[in-house]
Amino acid sequence: MPWKVSQLVNERMKLMMRLLQAYRRCRVVDHKKELELINRMRALRDQGFSYWKIADVFNSMKIPTKARRGKWHARTIQKIMDGKK
Repeated sequence: MPWKVSQLVNERMKLMMRLLQAYRRCRVVDHKKELELINRMRALRDQGFSYWKIADVFNSMKIPTKARRGKWHARTIQKIMDGKK
């Protein structure tokens, strides 16, 4: 039995809604993890750590960057702490 156009549209909309819901769940978790890292950066900074030392600590603890590759750099820490992208 061939699908009607309305059935195809309905199935596609259901799929898109499921994907959007999954994306939102992931984003909330990502934001929580990012907030934890920022709070950790602030705590280390309040203890007198330099941006370079914070990056060194994160790299030694193997904390992944947002892109999940590469290493932490002092300039990245500074931009995050200053609220710049």
